[in-house]
Amino acid sequence: MLVLWFDETPGGWSYFKEMALHLAEAGLKLSILSPRAKNNKRVEKLGNNITVYRCTSIYFPQIPFLMVNPYDFLQTLKRIFREDSPFNLIYDVTSGLLPFSPIIKLFFKLRGIRLPLVVNVLGELKEMKSKGFLSLLFELYLHIVARLCFTVADKVLIAGRKIAPRALSLGAEVDKLEIVRVGLKYEGRDSHVLNKEEKAELKASIGLDEDDFVVGYVGRLAVGKGLEILLKAVAAINKTLSKPKVLLVGDGGERKHLNVLANEFGIGDITYFLGYREDVLDLMQLMDVFVNLSKSEAGISATQIEAMQSSLPSIITPFTDFMENMNDAIIVPFEDTQAVADAILLLFKNSELRKLIGRNASAKAQELLNSYTWNGYVSRVMKVFEAFTRL
Repeated sequence: MLVLWFDETPGGWSYFKEMALHLAEAGLKLSILSPRAKNNKRVEKLGNNITVYRCTSIYFPQIPFLMVNPYDFLQTLKRIFREDSPFNLIYDVTSGLLPFSPIIKLFFKLRGIRLPLVVNVLGELKEMKSKGFLSLLFELYLHIVARLCFTVADKVLIAGRKIAPRALSLGAEVDKLEIVRVGLKYEGRDSHVLNKEEKAELKASIGLDEDDFVVGYVGRLAVGKGLEILLKAVAAINKTLSKPKVLLVGDGGERKHLNVLANEFGIGDITYFLGYREDVLDLMQLMDVFVNLSKSEAGISATQIEAMQSSLPSIITPFTDFMENMNDAIIVPFEDTQAVADAILLLFKNSELRKLIGRNASAKAQELLNSYTWNGYVSRVMKVFEAFTRL
């Protein structure tokens, strides 16, 4: 099977690598064609059934936009064809953001090979949007590229109901759509509960004081995540809160821009950019409030469920149908700085409400974990594949 993915993380874990490993465990042989992230190898073996081929690309985080070298892409595709043929299916997990799959389908068609194409939309269809003229350009790009991908696809998998209207607006047909949820990074791994001494030691290593009120976010520092709104909201109530701190765990193209904004808003000294961390579940135990203002999730994010497992009260945008306002989260409108500020202030002043929402969130997380499993993902996606070809 030929798989198309975004190789965004230099080394380390990524959703795409996790997906590939579980599909390989199910007996599939995967040849993966990916844009090359900095410091990653040109060709890499991941076990016996996975080979990753990477073509050169340039990433523009300010837009943001990924441009693939077309000549190198074609040469890499020819190499895969020579070394790994025959193939029986094309599985595109770029969400239709790149014109890979239509080109590859044409490549094989010119060689007399008809391959079915399955496109998986994981929620990134809005993530690259910026403001003003660039937003209009990106929308035009999507309506050309994504529409082409969805039109030639035999099946379009979506990670949740929330992404369905967006996929349909970009040309996906209703009878081609099917919901397939992916698993979680920490599936099957219980969080270690920090004792008082461990918590104090971790706080000190970051630079936090024992009595700080910590507002946290975990994920990519990218456009569409609402991080500018978060910083504005904290800045608006900075003087009202007692010893506030903001923890941003993760990395991405917006990091430098957000750092500049934090300083412009007068909260640079209380905003901590921790970068990529392996101890995310421990860091969540230092937070008082978890904030997720994304516009591009599909269903619910892994980090959101992890925050709920940690009994954290969350302030979220309405990107999911799973959460209930003032029960297991506080739901605020998209891009509403004042609503976010009010929600943070409410949770700061009312510790009992924080505990109640946190307890309810923990219970809801256990329900959601039954829906977001890698076994469930593999089972559903294998049925889709088997409908088109004998594996």
